[in-house]
Amino acid sequence: MNALRVAALALAALLAVPAANATELRLLSAGAVELGLMPALADFERESGHAVRVEFAAAPALAGRFQTPPGYDAVIASVMKHLLASSRPGEFGLGAITEIVLVKDQGLKLVGPLPAGAQNYTSYLASAAAPPGADAARSTAAAALLRFLDSPKARRIFADVGIEAATP
Repeated sequence: MNALRVAALALAALLAVPAANATELRLLSAGAVELGLMPALADFERESGHAVRVEFAAAPALAGRFQTPPGYDAVIASVMKHLLASSRPGEFGLGAITEIVLVKDQGLKLVGPLPAGAQNYTSYLASAAAPPGADAARSTAAAALLRFLDSPKARRIFADVGIEAATP
């Protein structure tokens, strides 16, 4: 009976070791990878015993947040930042046209979009979101904003920075 008790205690101690050595990691990530990142983090946590506290931010806000205390243990950011810092000639990366355009004045060059068959599009939807009971002036102004965003003038502005209108 004592041998069984000792074996059970030894097993419990071995199972507790990962938890005792577990670290809570802080991860800052671009929101675009959330869909794949969350299941991967769940597997990592299960297998390693470590916990990961992740914060998502839009790509342009990552640099400022990464340097803000208390800091992060890891960051998942755009390939554009790596390319900007690289000194290797001929290095290239693939990224959203909108991200490339954001840093074009820093030395990156947009060569062009991928061929249609290999292209990946992210779609966004604009809709009115006035709270219940909002006054008529607010609803009218929101409707005017949505009409403007769908106008030829706004579409040209979007196209100039690599944002294409969806085709039905």
